[in-house]
This record gives sequence, C-alpha cells and structure tokens, in this order.
Amino acid sequence: MRQAGFVDSARGLVSSSHVGWGYADHTEFWTRAWEYLLDGIAAGQRLEFVGSGSVEALRAQMAEFTDGGQRALWDAVDRDRFRVAVVDEEYAFSEVGRVVDPGRSVTARVAATEDALAAGYTGLRAVVDATTLAGTVVQRAAYAHYEYLLDRQSTVLPLATICAYDLAQLGSAAVAEMVCLHPLTSRGASAFRLYGDDRAAFALAGEIDISSTPQLADTLGQVLPLMSGQELIVDWRELEFIDHHGLLVLDRCAGRWGLQLVLQTPRDTVARLADAIGLPYLSVDVLR
Repeated sequence: MRQAGFVDSARGLVSSSHVGWGYADHTEFWTRAWEYLLDGIAAGQRLEFVGSGSVEALRAQMAEFTDGGQRALWDAVDRDRFRVAVVDEEYAFSEVGRVVDPGRSVTARVAATEDALAAGYTGLRAVVDATTLAGTVVQRAAYAHYEYLLDRQSTVLPLATICAYDLAQLGSAAVAEMVCLHPLTSRGASAFRLYGDDRAAFALAGEIDISSTPQLADTLGQVLPLMSGQELIVDWRELEFIDHHGLLVLDRCAGRWGLQLVLQTPRDTVARLADAIGLPYLSVDVLR
C-alpha cells in the first residue's frame, strides 16, 4: 500500500510521496516547503521549487522565510541539485488561455525524473505552488487531469511532489477539488482522497457523506473517463465511512461511463448497505 493519510507536517514522507496541501498563509507554506525539500537532501534527490512570478522574486521569498539552520544546510547543497522555476516554464499549456495541457506536462515531469536519475540522484522532489493554475473552473478541470496522471507516475517513478494551493485566493471548495487527488493531504483540506493504487484502478480513503458527495461526483467525472477497462477495482481499505448517498453517486457515475465498479473493503456493512439499495453498476468484494 502507498503512504497515505492526513498529515500535519511534510517531514518524514517517502521518496515518491504525492502531497496535496491547502495553506492558510505564507509562513505555513514555507515551513512545509522547507521540511519537504530538506528531507530530499537526505534522500539523495534532485530538488525543485516552482511558483508564480519571477525566479528572482521566488528566490527572495525563499530567503525571507529561511532560518539560519536551513540556510546553512542549503548553502552546502550543490547548486546543480536545486532548481527554482516559474510555472510558465515548467508546464505545457493549451492554445487557448492559461490552461495546463495535462499530457504534455506530465511527460515533462517524467523526463525530468529520468534526467535526475541519469545524473546520479535517487529521484526528483518538487514543491509546486499551483495556485495560479487552478483559479477558474476550466483551469481546475485541466489541472485535475494533470494531478491524476502525475499521481499514476508517482506510483512507478521516484517522483515526489507537494502540490500547494492558497486557501485565501482559491477558497476551500476549489482547494478541496485539487487536493483530494493525492494520497497524502493536509488535515481538513478534503474529507476524502482518490488516488492511484498498484492493486486497483484507484483507491478511495477518508470519509464520504452527504456533504462531500457533490465533490465526489465532480472528481469521478474527471477521472473515470481517463481509466481503461469496463470493470474497475476500487480499493476501499482506507475508506473510514460512506453512507448511501456516496454509494448512489458512485453507482450513477459508473453507469454514466458504462463501467462496473468492484469495491474491495474489509467492512461487511458496506456490502449489506449496497445490497439493500440495489446498485446495478457496483459490487462489493469483502476482504477477509
């Protein structure tokens, strides 16, 4: 199983971790960024920081939010190992508007990871402030596609990423749309998580009730068309709660795309609830 769950710190995460973080202020953001990047030094990874504006402005922000201990360690790092870049350089965009092209952008991330390995590093670790790439509905739809594809690559490559979003600029609902597509998220940013799993088409974790079903429907609408096959295994081992509203949404979305979902869970109650409702596009496999 992948490292997954709600986290209060970016310290001590595995070298292929994929983290969605909603931050409330810049002090919180830089604290998490430094935790994550300094762990990357210990792990032997190449490092990147990606944000909006200019490289000079980003470097100035890094200096502002760096304490003495961090600076001393950072100064000891080979400059070739750490890259500061702006999102306009790091991503490919569609021809209309500032909308990320998911496929080409993920291909670039894969190439950067392979380049890091060829240079003798153990992998690639990046902190990305993606706020300006998720400001509109159209941008979020494209970036959700990118997050899904990036997460799949993180299951097979030594590619670690924090994808950070400013709650003050985007609002909690928009941030939840983005961070739920990560196995690891900041606490409270999203009630549930949907992410890649090597034993299933995807995993669902967290809690799903009537308040989170609209977000679940939107998320499934983004990712189900990207999956291959007519029968999809869904890993529910880390799903702590779901009620009949969530099951109905899953069934409706599966039917919309002509899919059958097989939900694997250790909880007999889910199977009994699904049987009682009668869901034509869902079946439950109770794990023993």
